[in-house]
Amino acid sequence: EGGTTESKFGVDWPWGNHTNGLTWRWIISPNIVAKTFLASSRYRFDFDFLFDSKETYIYNDSTIHNDLAFNVGYRDIIKDRTLETEIIWKANDRHTITGGFQRKDINFDLVMEYRITTLDTSLSIKPLDMKDRTRELAAYVQDKWDISDKIKFQGGLRFAHYNLHDKVYVEPRIGMKYNISNEMSFKINWGRYHQFLITANDPDENFRLIDLWMVTVILTHWYRSRRRAGQSPQRKVWISSVQ
Repeated sequence: EGGTTESKFGVDWPWGNHTNGLTWRWIISPNIVAKTFLASSRYRFDFDFLFDSKETYIYNDSTIHNDLAFNVGYRDIIKDRTLETEIIWKANDRHTITGGFQRKDINFDLVMEYRITTLDTSLSIKPLDMKDRTRELAAYVQDKWDISDKIKFQGGLRFAHYNLHDKVYVEPRIGMKYNISNEMSFKINWGRYHQFLITANDPDENFRLIDLWMVTVILTHWYRSRRRAGQSPQRKVWISSVQ
């Protein structure tokens, strides 16, 4: 009688990203400049934890095997394709007007999987398995106004559309700068912003091993159900800063 036990565990944690970009600048006239930017990026994060235990028992000339493997896997892949174009017009010595357009296509793949394997049984659970494609469109216009040598003002308006939401978001922006001296200035900014990329982690976690990024597909179902019920779940996010 006797037996052996062999246990092992391992962690595989590859991650990385790469970005490619191309910029074209066209001087249309001494007062008008156009810029176009094309970018492609890919972010990948994998986390895999494996625990494997093999036990062998010998009893009355019989050999009994007991194998157990437990695996936890996370995969997060985000592919981003962005096209931006901008036109800058120097209207006069005090006004510079800028307008532009942006298109962003995002493909994402987010998987959380738990696997348990024994000699005769294999169980796989995927509490999260999401593959989707989203598109963001935006257009904006702004004016930089040099009121005086010391005071500069910037005001603009941005329109954003997210294909998972049935509305256009209006985002005003205002900023002002006051040059106290050649070495010191005072700046104040105010605006409304929307961000459609969030983490899937609990925001109240004190310790976080990994960050899982996802687009707001789950929140979109809640958003649309509230809209059908005649409620408006839209949350206004305003950002102000003073420097």
